[in-house]
Amino acid sequence: MMEEEWIATHQHYKGGVYKFLFSALREADLVPMAVYEPEDGPIFTRPLAEFIAKFTALPGQADFAAIAAAVQLPLKEVDR
Repeated sequence: MMEEEWIATHQHYKGGVYKFLFSALREADLVPMAVYEPEDGPIFTRPLAEFIAKFTALPGQADFAAIAAAVQLPLKEVDR
């Protein structure tokens, strides 16, 4: 099985580059979160609005974080 090539999608305002993986909801309060990683480190999360404010999409990369923030999926109740 071949590993997927790591390609940076965003640059932090301090200069580091990261790959935006996906958006998620924080369970406690349903705040939209960005899930992202550097090439050689752990996976991080931060509020999506903060990610959009502090990161810029690199040339040739779609700004998936901004797209995720613009899309609001309906939440449904979970049967207990």
